[in-house]
Amino acid sequence: MLKLKKYSILASYFIKYPSVEGSHSGLVRSLGKRVRCQNLQGFKSLPFRQKNYNQIYAMKTVSIEYCHISSEEDRDVIIARANEITPKILDMFKDYEIQKCIMLDDVYAKVEINDETIKDIISKLKVKPDCIYLESSFASKGYQVIDKIDLNERDMLHSNKEIWVKESIKKYHTTNSFMIASEDKDDTLRFSCPTLTAVSYLCRLGLLDDKEIKTIYGEKIKKADYLVNILSSYYLQIEDKAQSIIEATYPEALRKISWYLY
Repeated sequence: MLKLKKYSILASYFIKYPSVEGSHSGLVRSLGKRVRCQNLQGFKSLPFRQKNYNQIYAMKTVSIEYCHISSEEDRDVIIARANEITPKILDMFKDYEIQKCIMLDDVYAKVEINDETIKDIISKLKVKPDCIYLESSFASKGYQVIDKIDLNERDMLHSNKEIWVKESIKKYHTTNSFMIASEDKDDTLRFSCPTLTAVSYLCRLGLLDDKEIKTIYGEKIKKADYLVNILSSYYLQIEDKAQSIIEATYPEALRKISWYLY
């Protein structure tokens, strides 16, 4: 049985008692508030424990990003975990329309993207994708998300051609801050991984117009009622920051997203 890693006593508490919401800071937000189980059996009921989510939002389409490849070195490991976990996750949502997605990191990781790369990835996967998209394809919507950040919820900081956000100390009792964008030498705005991650989730939910988002394989991104993201715990910090961005822009979206971290 696959088990989520335990990161702290407090995080473990929220996992053990799934009816309790997590706090709004650090690792606990990711492990406590959104991932409230230690195994696939617990994860199975997660989307349906959220105030009768299925009845309230008439859930029909589920978007599952089950393979996020960010480096040549880790590709086979990520594919192996996807082959192990994805069939079990799909079985949980067999009564719904599913779009199976893969993201390739072409922004910060050194992954060569070409037809041979795509063919190699697909050939090794037991579950074949409906669509594959590049992380860079979501950059066109980065400005829209930054402009929508609620300044009552986050402080916006500018430093050395970088844009940072800091969570409200009064509200969240934390000084957590992180970069959301920076300017290149030619003054082009370069968005951080948390920003691109947040944009990708909002596009998959249809909260941002995805007409400009091009897939490199398969069909277009479908508007989903619910998202499931199967990821290595290596991305925990990025996912936490992406949640913070969504919380300050489209807070209602957080109830429509679940993470399975291995």
